[in-house]
Amino acid sequence: MPDPVTVTIDGRTLVLTHLDKELFADGWTKHDLIEYYANAAPYMLPHLQGRPATLIRLPGGAGSEPFFAKTPPPGLPEWVPTVPVLGRDGPKDHVSVDARPTLIALANADAVEIHVPQWRHSTSGSARPARHRP
Repeated sequence: MPDPVTVTIDGRTLVLTHLDKELFADGWTKHDLIEYYANAAPYMLPHLQGRPATLIRLPGGAGSEPFFAKTPPPGLPEWVPTVPVLGRDGPKDHVSVDARPTLIALANADAVEIHVPQWRHSTSGSARPARHRP
């Protein structure tokens, strides 16, 4: 498969790279992950939308050590939405997975898992989990 490949998904332009990179020991490639996210988007998005995402990334491919990323991966398109999440060290931007192009951009950034909290970020653009009150 030629590399890089420029595609337009739902009106958003993406440059996909290293599509033949093996991400899993069973031979699944980045292309396979992108295709999976594209097909699963209608089922995933209702659970992801409005929630700040954290990611498990595998940029080294199969056999490398995955790592947990809270902040957006380098090289994401500028149109990928982010939301600040307040923490002990102040606010940090997290990706807000709002649409299929964002899912594809995350797959292109080797995000093999996407995790979101149960709470949603506010419409004002900041997120902070509600504190438990006894």
